Amino acid sequence: MFHKKLLIALFLAIGLVSGALAQQPGSAANPTSPPPANQPGVTPANPGTNRQVPPFDPFGANAAAQAAPGYPGWGGDEGDPFAPPPPEVEPIPQNPVQKGYEGGKLIVIVGADRHFGYRIGHRVGLTVIVAADDGVLVDFTAIEKGVLGLNGSDFELVSPPVVRKLGKRQGKTVYRIDLSLRTFVVKPGVVFTADFLCATELTDNKTPNWKRVTTPEFVVSRSNTADNGENLLEGDLEPAPFQVSWFTYPLLLAGLSLIMLWPTLLVMEWLQRVAPRRKIPANELAWTTFDRVLAEGKSKGFTVRHYKQIAAALRSYLGVDAKTLEEVKIALKDHKDLEQILSALAKFDSALYDRGVLTDAELNQLYAELEALVPRP
Repeated sequence: MFHKKLLIALFLAIGLVSGALAQQPGSAANPTSPPPANQPGVTPANPGTNRQVPPFDPFGANAAAQAAPGYPGWGGDEGDPFAPPPPEVEPIPQNPVQKGYEGGKLIVIVGADRHFGYRIGHRVGLTVIVAADDGVLVDFTAIEKGVLGLNGSDFELVSPPVVRKLGKRQGKTVYRIDLSLRTFVVKPGVVFTADFLCATELTDNKTPNWKRVTTPEFVVSRSNTADNGENLLEGDLEPAPFQVSWFTYPLLLAGLSLIMLWPTLLVMEWLQRVAPRRKIPANELAWTTFDRVLAEGKSKGFTVRHYKQIAAALRSYLGVDAKTLEEVKIALKDHKDLEQILSALAKFDSALYDRGVLTDAELNQLYAELEALVPRP
């Protein structure tokens, strides 16, 4: 009985001693001794605690969750040159954007009809509204000269900016600046800012105390022309068929005619001097008409039209085209064949203004008068 009580007390003592040793570092319950504090890859224990930090294993399963200050490529303090750069945060587009300056004395708004979907080099139309309190001076000289930012800009002006003073709105003087821009910066979103000067006070009661004001950031989103791949899809490289519109040929002919008009006139004038054309005598010209009209009249019958043509040819030969019979008597009073001339013209007047036809005897007499008055060539 005594031996059983002794064994039970001995086991209890051993258990109490083992539990106390397990709670102390370096005891027999923890056979793994900590490495020295200056060993690489080991975080020294906090002197104020008794907790031992486990060693850092860069290839372990929990390596991503562990921190190893000073270890290249695995964290470290902010001055570590091997630390990876923080990820770039893309700006969030807003249209319009507004910002106040000088305690609300100056308000700047930047907006556009469209702030997204632009390609490289496309024109971007932006509008800047500046509202200034009374006593606040603004100067847009730099923008009017084409300088958007004193430190440069990702945008360039396509046309000169238009700066207008709109007057007063709600107690503030409002200015409007219309800009036509373009950019060749390859970014999903290109930030636009512009600088101008403002002054809310005078330094010596005369000179404004100018300060630089930068407009709020306005993000212009860009649309890719090509995908993000590395190979360019060239498409169809065969020569395109050359097609000419039918209207091209008349235009070419008209243009060539206009070009050759003046040289052609010069050549014709030169040929007229070198080899002049034969001048047709008046009697030959008259008989050309007489023979043609008389032959047609005899075959188809004479009409008023035939008489008009014969009378016109005779009057042209005699030089009395628009004269009446009385005027012809005066103009040709010295002509040796005046009676025959008056007889022939009287027959024409009778046919044209009275009867409309001549008898066969009158036609024969008229033909004889023409033979006598106009010599045959």
